[in-house]
Amino acid sequence: MTGTNQLATFREMVMSLLPKPWLVLAVMLLVLGFQGTPVAQATSYGANITLYDGMVAGGTGWYNRGGAGILGGGEDQEVEANCTTGQVWDLEGFYLQGAKLTMIGGFNFKAGYDNVKSGDIFIKTDNGTAPKYGPTAKGTGYASTVSNSFGYNYVVKLNFGAGSAADTYVAYLIDAGTQVKTVGYKQNEGANPWQYVSGGTPILSGTPKVSGKMSNAAINAGLSGPALADDGYGHYVVTVDLGFLPQGNYYVHFTEGCGNDDLMGHGAVPVPGSVLLLGSGLVGLVMLRRVRRS
Repeated sequence: MTGTNQLATFREMVMSLLPKPWLVLAVMLLVLGFQGTPVAQATSYGANITLYDGMVAGGTGWYNRGGAGILGGGEDQEVEANCTTGQVWDLEGFYLQGAKLTMIGGFNFKAGYDNVKSGDIFIKTDNGTAPKYGPTAKGTGYASTVSNSFGYNYVVKLNFGAGSAADTYVAYLIDAGTQVKTVGYKQNEGANPWQYVSGGTPILSGTPKVSGKMSNAAINAGLSGPALADDGYGHYVVTVDLGFLPQGNYYVHFTEGCGNDDLMGHGAVPVPGSVLLLGSGLVGLVMLRRVRRS
């Protein structure tokens, strides 16, 4: 057998041992799937991305912590100007781990409190301009349905079931023509908007993770940042997946129907895992095709 024939035979043997393309792709997707999915960290909700909203109840109690120079600052143990104080109204923080957004508060997101219900999570692309919130949102109306003049691009409409009923959410791409509700009291206009009403394009639906009532010890064991406090009423937690968003920085906003407290955040959402998997799989196929041709 000539050297050329021996080389050809050897090459055929090697190529026969290579897995089929579909098998290579399946293995790559499986491996990359594990690599691209953050390992659950039971001791952390992620980075604290909470922004001070510029509004505070005033006085000298725990409800006056907002801002860098007031009793340590932060949204924890703080409600809006002239509002009823107390842990049951307190929205404490936004946390981001990968694409998982978590909000924590003394307010019961699922059941509400005193006939006041949870609102929806509004999201704005960070293009150098912040949405209207806090003092900049005052004068935008109250107890009415208005067009989205706040600059938000997306909304996660939260649908909490009564009792043990299932909780769901629907994410929408929205624009200035989308209709939203403003908070119930004029004094709280800076917390607008409150709830999605209509318009925009639905993107996907999902199931939020809802937890509560949680003690100080339990909630603070899950935080990587400063500990949260309460006055005996505990904490509640809601987590949604923002994997539907393109990569980039975003502002996030949430408030209750009355606007007693406003929660703002600013953080970066990574490339969706599905995009990484698809891209990696296609690259793998191209590389395999080139190897076979060579």
